[in-house]
Amino acid sequence: MHSQGLDFDQLFAALEFANPHTLFVDLELTIVKVGKAFKKSSARCKEGEHFNEVFRWLPGNGFEKLTVDRQILQFVESTTGHQRYKISGRKTDWGYVLHGNPIVNAEFHISDYHLTLKDFSQQNYIAEYLFLLQSSSKALEELQTINKEYLEKNKALEQSREELISTALFPNENPNPVLRVDDNFSLLYSNPASKVFLGDFSFDHGVLTDPELRESLSMIINDQKDISYFNFERNKRTYLLNIRCNSVQRFFNIYATDITRFVELEEEKEREMKLLNNRLEEQQQFYEYILNNIPSDIAVFDEQHRYLFVNPQGIKNDELRKWILGKDDFEYCSYRGLPEDGARYRREKFLEVLRENKEVEWEDDRMDRYGNRSVIMRRMRPIFNAATHKTNVVGYGIDITQRKLAEERLVHSKIRLQLQEQFLNASSDAIQVAGQDGYFVYINQAASDRLGITADKILDYKVSDIDPQFKDPKAWKEHLAFLKKHGEFSAESLNVNQKTGEVIDVEVKVRYLEIDGEGYIIAASRDISERKLNERILKNKTEFQRLIMEVATEFIDVQQNDLQQLINNTLARLGNFMQVDRVYIFDYNHERETTSNTYEWAAEGVDPEIDNLQDIPYEYVPVWIETHFQGKNIEVENTSLLPDGGFKELLLEQNIKSLIALPMMLEGVCIGFVGLDSVKDYRRFYEDEKVLLNLLSRMLVNVKERIRATTAIYESNEKIRVINEELQRILQAEKTVNLLADSFLTGNNYEDICWDIVENIITQLDFEDCVIYKADGKELVQIAAMGNKTRRRRELDRALRIPVGQGIVGTVAKTGKPLLISDTSSDDRYIVDDQMRLSELAVPIKIGRKVWGVIDSENRNKHFFTQLHERVLLTVANMLSQKIEAIEEQTMKEKLQKEIVAMNQELESRVIEETNRNIELSKSITDQEKLVTIGEIASGIAHDLNTPLGAIKIGAESIRYTIDNLLNVVSLCTDRQIQFALNRSIEQEGELFVGGLQQRKEMKEMEVFIAENYPSLPAEDRHRTVLLFSKTRILTSHPDLIQEVLSTENPYEFLELIYNLQIIRNFVQTILTSSERATKVIQDLRSYIKDQRNTERGPVNLRKNIETVLNVFNYEIKRAVELVFDVDETLFIEGFDIKLFQLWSNIIKNAIESLDQFRERGIIKIISETTDDKIVIRISNNGPKIPDEIRTKIFEKFFTTKAARNGSGLGLSIVRSTLEDHDASMDLISDDEWTTFSFSFKKLNYKSSPKNSVEIELL
Repeated sequence: MHSQGLDFDQLFAALEFANPHTLFVDLELTIVKVGKAFKKSSARCKEGEHFNEVFRWLPGNGFEKLTVDRQILQFVESTTGHQRYKISGRKTDWGYVLHGNPIVNAEFHISDYHLTLKDFSQQNYIAEYLFLLQSSSKALEELQTINKEYLEKNKALEQSREELISTALFPNENPNPVLRVDDNFSLLYSNPASKVFLGDFSFDHGVLTDPELRESLSMIINDQKDISYFNFERNKRTYLLNIRCNSVQRFFNIYATDITRFVELEEEKEREMKLLNNRLEEQQQFYEYILNNIPSDIAVFDEQHRYLFVNPQGIKNDELRKWILGKDDFEYCSYRGLPEDGARYRREKFLEVLRENKEVEWEDDRMDRYGNRSVIMRRMRPIFNAATHKTNVVGYGIDITQRKLAEERLVHSKIRLQLQEQFLNASSDAIQVAGQDGYFVYINQAASDRLGITADKILDYKVSDIDPQFKDPKAWKEHLAFLKKHGEFSAESLNVNQKTGEVIDVEVKVRYLEIDGEGYIIAASRDISERKLNERILKNKTEFQRLIMEVATEFIDVQQNDLQQLINNTLARLGNFMQVDRVYIFDYNHERETTSNTYEWAAEGVDPEIDNLQDIPYEYVPVWIETHFQGKNIEVENTSLLPDGGFKELLLEQNIKSLIALPMMLEGVCIGFVGLDSVKDYRRFYEDEKVLLNLLSRMLVNVKERIRATTAIYESNEKIRVINEELQRILQAEKTVNLLADSFLTGNNYEDICWDIVENIITQLDFEDCVIYKADGKELVQIAAMGNKTRRRRELDRALRIPVGQGIVGTVAKTGKPLLISDTSSDDRYIVDDQMRLSELAVPIKIGRKVWGVIDSENRNKHFFTQLHERVLLTVANMLSQKIEAIEEQTMKEKLQKEIVAMNQELESRVIEETNRNIELSKSITDQEKLVTIGEIASGIAHDLNTPLGAIKIGAESIRYTIDNLLNVVSLCTDRQIQFALNRSIEQEGELFVGGLQQRKEMKEMEVFIAENYPSLPAEDRHRTVLLFSKTRILTSHPDLIQEVLSTENPYEFLELIYNLQIIRNFVQTILTSSERATKVIQDLRSYIKDQRNTERGPVNLRKNIETVLNVFNYEIKRAVELVFDVDETLFIEGFDIKLFQLWSNIIKNAIESLDQFRERGIIKIISETTDDKIVIRISNNGPKIPDEIRTKIFEKFFTTKAARNGSGLGLSIVRSTLEDHDASMDLISDDEWTTFSFSFKKLNYKSSPKNSVEIELL
């Protein structure tokens, strides 16, 4: 309420006295007044500074939440991040009033504010003190939790180290030290990672000399322990040793892990915990000091109304103050000999606080024995103590005797005014009285009805609120000076109804009077709206019709290039004629669900808004969407009278006072709207004007539709042209690759192939030059070049060498990544050789992870190379790397074949002597072939691993992002809400969230349900509510759950909590499923590559044995083969699982290769048949027939039909050997349709699943 006679500075001084942390901020967010406590806290907080340069609102807080009718609590912190304040504020007609209280806790220390005791507001001391007690207890609990987590991590670390050691099959590849020492402490073995360890533990000439470690090893022997763990510190490093004793062979295996960093982190966390505890104790003492020096009565009670704390102002006697702790008011009255009436009344208020869980206030009005009256305002409020899980009650009292006496005097004055009001209210003319500051002090009933201002609100309004001409303070001062000089005058003016926004024409007589030394303006006015309306309608109707006809004529033959200018001119003419300040057109984009300002005219002195109003989502303008999509106008005569919400905020941000927005309809669909804003004055749009504006709207729709059709035809032709050009480039690139593919198939010398590449790239892709470099140590050397860099065909004038890492080519060789440089003049890596060229493209040639070389091309023009060029060169580089790898592999095979032939020749003369040696050689070749097979299927295994690992990565990243969102809302929810959300996430686990048509259907049903059952929910909040219910899968079939959510104080945070917990559980399940899938791939591969020397004869499940091999070849099968697998899972034989892996591997691999060579997608069938004592496994493929002349030879050792494709000739001979080991037989049938291998085994009656594992010793 405005206070007469209290100017701006006096108002600030009064508010600052109540709270030194006070700020005045104007509507442009400039700080205009600063409280003394704010000045001491922050040197940057001063008048004239922009608020956002000094402070920043915490998420979910801001000026937009402040209103004129209520005060809310928000949080703000300094831009340095060292200070944080609780802010309560309110919006005024000139800006914002903000009251702050510093937050002091473990994160924000009291020293950060540079304040003393008197700088703090007294009202919140006790709440902050109890909050600190709660946060201290909570912090200690969190520290204990952190300590427990670190203990668990320590335990997990030790377990992981043990698992790493126990599963390390190859010690040379282990990143941690691995050693073997005999019982005389001599070093038998150490891996490369043991170098630092050997230095730390003193091994002298291969003998351990470290006394402590020797003593530990001796103790292990004496205690006869197999496994022992020790921690040692050496040279500032801490080691965890896992020592395993082999008492039979008398040696120790030592597995060491450097845990220095882990120990340091543990010590650092312990120091941080002690520091945090000290700061909390320090700040608790600070708040106790403040409470004891507050000039108000402060007391804290437990749940039985017993005193826990009372400050000296409450009880001045120190002994009595100590005595009262743990006692209640009745005991105090008994002790002092006082009546218990006051104690009983306070007990009733105390019980009311606990029962209602809210603050209770009352006045304690009494006389002392000298007849002096005192009035104390007392308050009690509950505060939940998290440390004890109990509710405390805080009570405090303030002396309000003087205020009470002033209020009683005011009541007597009001009685005298009532008789005068009754006379004035009988008048039919509106009578208003205002002070010189423009604020109303009185209006009669007629004025109240016309202006929409109730009697209890008149002091909140000024003359400028109902008469727009006085919005400018300068105009009001000139008006006041005129009145003082002339005494009175009559005129016509406008009034604005504050409730409806209606603008009313009035005839007013104004007089200036001075009463008791104060000047007042008295106005009597009469409504002349009907007369003025008739005059305006008659004048404007004909002129408006003429304007519409002129515009329509101009639009008849408008061309696309002239459309924008013509529309802008039309909007300007319309704005000037309608006497508005802004005219604009918006388009609705139904695909993207956004709206954008496409055309705008703004009057002189009015800021355009078109740049600020682009791609606005529908959800931000629900009122516009809902109204326009129904074909209805939006009409607002006074924006200040709109209900609070997003619609009102959007208009006020643009300083709009009145507006009309007419939908542009096309075949029943709204495609946009035409709007007119009045920024300077309030305005009413009459029915005749609306009719003509609707006509203009339909005319603009027709023009836009005609232009749209013309534009669509033009754009379609352009797209066809661009597609044809791109298609030609793609066909040329494909032709280049095909030409090079022929070279790769026929060529056996990589240098000749490289020359073919550079020649074809230049001729086919219209390149100026092309160079291929080969890595030679730390340099790249040219091996083929064509263009200006060579004069003779297939001969280099000089082989240019480039260091790896220098220039663009050297960078590609170092990083292994392609580079496309559109402008080399701005790239300092470019190296000029013969002449400057302005664009360059270089791609790596990689064999595995190693860069073999680089393909490079330059061009004199900028931006010559495209992404298509890059893809073509990458394809060529990949083909070249495969060819080089095949040539090298074939060279090695030919060399190996020659060695085998030489061995066979030598065998003729040394058969008996070299038999064992030849067997070992065959085994070596077999192992090599297995490794070759593993290499060939490595990409498939990588694919099978990358898919689940990618899912795990995406799931983990999504969980991390979701946890960030969860932390933002969990602190805003109650314990009950958190428990409910956890239970629901468990019940809904695995349920997928819907989208598309299903989601829109459910959202439409929910929107209807909310509108019918919760009509009080604002329209601007309804869409957000419906969307959150849809995301959390709470449907209209759960009305009780919807009621429970909407009845809470924080429904949106509650729904976000439910949604984030469901998301996390779904992603965790995805990670578990993907982990199991990756584990299965690794297990199958490990089984496949086991060493035959470690296998034992035993029961073998044929289905699982064959499945292991199929899983290893999973990628190749999925890529090119249709598999039919029907083997009974209950079939067992007696045999060697590892040797059977080789049998199935050779047969299945041969089948895949034959199908891959001759058919696009073949079929492999694996089926089982049984008799009483036999099991038959048939493996068939529909590949090419095996010729009769080689059918009898294929099982001979070293006979192969795949010499050019990694064939050793041992595969099927191993099959025959494996069959002999299992007393099995084989039959082969091959014709033009099918090739079938049939294997017959003796059946084993075995009920339980066999153990199929191999113990592999580390050394």
